[in-house]
Amino acid sequence: MAFLSLGFIACDQTAGPDEIFQDTSAIVNFEITPSEVNFTSANDGIKDTTVQVSFEASTINLGNDEQLTLSVFNRSTDELVLQRTLTESSTANLYEETIPFETKTTFFSDYIVYLRISGDNSSTSYAQGKLKISGFSVVPPTIISVNNPESIIRPNQGNRAVAFQAKVFDDEGMDTIEGVYMRLISQQTGSEVSGSPFQLYDDGDNGGDPAANDSTFTLGLQINSSNQLQDYDLEYFAIDRGGLVSDTVKSTFSIIE
Repeated sequence: MAFLSLGFIACDQTAGPDEIFQDTSAIVNFEITPSEVNFTSANDGIKDTTVQVSFEASTINLGNDEQLTLSVFNRSTDELVLQRTLTESSTANLYEETIPFETKTTFFSDYIVYLRISGDNSSTSYAQGKLKISGFSVVPPTIISVNNPESIIRPNQGNRAVAFQAKVFDDEGMDTIEGVYMRLISQQTGSEVSGSPFQLYDDGDNGGDPAANDSTFTLGLQINSSNQLQDYDLEYFAIDRGGLVSDTVKSTFSIIE
């Protein structure tokens, strides 16, 4: 387990020399304990568990109508996981909250944490931190199916898009997927082309992926007149965050005239 301490102040208000920082509320320190949690097969085994995480912040000039709002987001999906208000402790200007995170020792979770001052006349001061829970892998991911055209006609001019897709499943949760890849191997030379293996995406943006988080990973390539007429072997595989690798699923692809 690790400890993270952050102090960050951001303010866009202006004041005269005698007024600077006199009345402006601000977060001067923000701590997350622990900020990293690591489970191992030897020490923890496979089980459901709860991680108690403490959030603690120090402030100055916090008004009676202001409060500290804690927001925790999943870094992979940008989903808001929870939102809480920190409670002032017996020590003046010190706010804290201990929050249980239910997980499994085989799960991997990355969070980004924001703490801001909220209220009718709140300042723009905020703090940011990270929380990472790392489990261990037991079951490797599975390539359920792959999809790519058998061939594509090389265009005389311009580009022609071709999509390579893999449907992937991980029994320990899709958040445990580190990456999905495709090797592109020339049948003529037996060697991988430059840049191979290529990464496929499931974020609805990169690689021409049409829909985010649907477990179908996509790689879009552009074929033009400069590409050689050639036959290729394709090898799709996935790696999880524990380092386990799926079985390889093979396919073929040709650029023809």
